[in-house]
Amino acid sequence: MKYRKYFFVFILLSMIGCSQSNDQFTILMFADIPSEKQEEVNKYVQHVLEVEESQYNLTVFPVTFERLVAEIATHNGDLLLIDEELMSAAYDPDGLYELSDLRDVSLVETNPYFLINEDTGKREIYAIPIKRESLWFKEMGIDKEQSLVALVPIYSNKEAVAKQLIQSIGKLQ
Repeated sequence: MKYRKYFFVFILLSMIGCSQSNDQFTILMFADIPSEKQEEVNKYVQHVLEVEESQYNLTVFPVTFERLVAEIATHNGDLLLIDEELMSAAYDPDGLYELSDLRDVSLVETNPYFLINEDTGKREIYAIPIKRESLWFKEMGIDKEQSLVALVPIYSNKEAVAKQLIQSIGKLQ
């Protein structure tokens, strides 16, 4: 009986901790970005979103499947910017917001991350490649061999902000 009370208290505290909402916009980047470039990325985010640094969180991780899966499983991140080689672990259209309404994003016409809606016959895009030729890569001075891919997980409640940032970083000119 004594352990039952502790178990109940543990479950209750866990539920309270998980239900707290976070108003901060969270960007998770899984890419080999030099640490000295991360401050420039922070400034870019502040400029595009017109926010203070306290209103968002940018975390850069090395390119690892395990960490990406762990972050997605815990519903962390409003915007995921991942190295293209990680797409096999992250791409599930059922768990992503549709991004078809974004325009002027780098090479959307050649985007391989889409489905054809069986009811409407229309192409629905769920991930946006951020090509190495994008204006953002040039402005940041980031030299990468592979493109990044932008994803907005369905558990995010900041879809509009994520789309605003994708729109900016995906431009070619």
